[in-house]
Amino acid sequence: MGGQGSGTNSKGKANLKNWPKGTSGNPSGKPKTRLNEIAKAHAAAIAPDDPPDSLLVAAIAKAESEGRDPRKDPRVRQLKERSRAEVVLDGLYHSSVKFGSVRAAEEYLSRALGKPVTPLDVTSTVTHKTAEEHVEAILETLGRGKADGDSKLRVN
Repeated sequence: MGGQGSGTNSKGKANLKNWPKGTSGNPSGKPKTRLNEIAKAHAAAIAPDDPPDSLLVAAIAKAESEGRDPRKDPRVRQLKERSRAEVVLDGLYHSSVKFGSVRAAEEYLSRALGKPVTPLDVTSTVTHKTAEEHVEAILETLGRGKADGDSKLRVN
């Protein structure tokens, strides 16, 4: 298979040219993706056209059963003004409470409070060596050092 700079394309035709020396075939480089920024904006958006979640459906049904106009009901309006992230968090909370989902509870709590810190116990020993001692240890590891007759190590 040929590619840019190989002199041939995938069909074997010698019609490709090499890039001039010192010139990039992609001078702008890989385009910067802002996926994280896009995801944050998407999660923060209020999307009235998104399908209603179970809390909103229940609030609308309750307002209608009590003879109130759901469009004027404060609870329905509040639920319609939630961001997508709030809808997801409400769903996780609802699943953890109503259905006893431990996984939903873990996800909800890690998003709401942050993941718990895992304690880490580290024990180490620090030894201070001169540069010559480090070189000697490296040479001994490599099997050279004082064994080849050179009792003095030279460090430039």
